[in-house]
Amino acid sequence: PRSTLFPYTTLFRSGPTGRLVALDRSLRRLQPLVRNLAGQSNCLLAAGDAARPPFRPGSFAAVLLDVPCSNTGVIRKHPDVRWRFSEADLAALAALQGRILAGAAPLVRPGGRLVYSTCSIEPEENGENVAAFLAAHPEYSLAEQRQLLPTAEHDGAFAALLVRNG
Repeated sequence: PRSTLFPYTTLFRSGPTGRLVALDRSLRRLQPLVRNLAGQSNCLLAAGDAARPPFRPGSFAAVLLDVPCSNTGVIRKHPDVRWRFSEADLAALAALQGRILAGAAPLVRPGGRLVYSTCSIEPEENGENVAAFLAAHPEYSLAEQRQLLPTAEHDGAFAALLVRNG
């Protein structure tokens, strides 16, 4: 499972004064969160474009990007990926992921953390995307990245922990 990539609970532990903000361009995909987070006063759900997020620069100490991806790490759960996968789709997804990373970069305050995550095993969506981001954003450095290949015990996934220098 993805939780073996990084201990997200410690990366994003906010304490009693912290605030959780979830952004998705699909209102339909936000509905389960509305139900799951009912009664939580420190949670804000918003519909919007992650490549152009509607938040002020420096608004967050930590941002988790679980970006749209090819799902090649979860073929066991989604076997149709084999037949839907194409080089053109991969290129389009990698470009979208790059735009989302670039859009999120200003949101993180200096000293803050940005986690980039996919359920893909494609280098174009993972390490290559992170390398391109770092080349274009010298205010960030790579703290750690991990690629999990699918096994009988878990799906494939990727995560990179980026820190905004400050």
